[in-house]
Amino acid sequence: MAHPSPPYNTTSNRASTSSTISMMSDLSDRFSRFQTEISSLVSTNESKDDELRWLKRSLRSHEDTIASLHSELAALRTNNDSLQTANRILQSDLRRDNAAEEALALQDIQLASLRGTAVQEEAIKTVGREVRLGWMEGHRRRCFSKSYHRRSGSGSGSGSGSGSDSHQLSDDRLKAGHRAAQRGQPVADAYLVVDGSVSPEVYLDLYGVEARDMAPKDASGSYPGRGWADVAEVVEVCGFRGSLRSEGKLSEEFRREFRGWVKLAGKFAGPEEVRRGFGREKGLREGLERLRGWFDEAGGRNESGRRTGKVGW
Repeated sequence: MAHPSPPYNTTSNRASTSSTISMMSDLSDRFSRFQTEISSLVSTNESKDDELRWLKRSLRSHEDTIASLHSELAALRTNNDSLQTANRILQSDLRRDNAAEEALALQDIQLASLRGTAVQEEAIKTVGREVRLGWMEGHRRRCFSKSYHRRSGSGSGSGSGSGSDSHQLSDDRLKAGHRAAQRGQPVADAYLVVDGSVSPEVYLDLYGVEARDMAPKDASGSYPGRGWADVAEVVEVCGFRGSLRSEGKLSEEFRREFRGWVKLAGKFAGPEEVRRGFGREKGLREGLERLRGWFDEAGGRNESGRRTGKVGW
């Protein structure tokens, strides 16, 4: 005989089913959260991978940059070595150039010294020639013409028409001989001041100008002063004054004319300008002729022993 089934507990079954559904829902929520977290982690991981790949690319770029910098550094070292080699060559060339410049400077000094010696010797030679020519002409005029013509009976003794006339000197040459014989030597004496043998005050008192203005070019090729040593007219006139001053015959009239003439010449910047000034400045030419005339008369006074009336002794 069949047994009857136990009675079905509906309330208990419902509670169990509800609990199961609740658990399943909770599990579903947790699963959803897990999926979300997994998706987030996957996304984060992908982002990290991208970042890692970017970092790897950056690292390779930096490595390339470092390699390039190493190459540039090697090139710079090579260039530096080349520059140091070139610098050593330049320094060697510079030392040779300095040695050559020193040698040239020494040659210039020696040349300037030789030129200075030549100027003095030329001045002495010129003075000696003028003196001897003037002396010979004076002797010819005093003695030769009259005695020769008296002995030969060829005329009145004037000297004109004789065969020796071709050797007669002009009055200008005779005057030049007087000037050379009597005048001082401002250029040669300026050397004595430069080398300390004579005081500048003595030179100034004698010649009326500063020794430095009459000194020729120095070893550097520059004039210490005005460079009047290269202006023959200034040298000549200063020589006149030196001669008259040394003999105590420098008149106030000559002194005033000399001061004005030197002041006029001093307006020009250098010897070239002074020489050109004689072509433009009438006062320079006329003053030179007056000073020459007075000195020529001073020479005539010395020869004849009479007072000329212009240069007061």
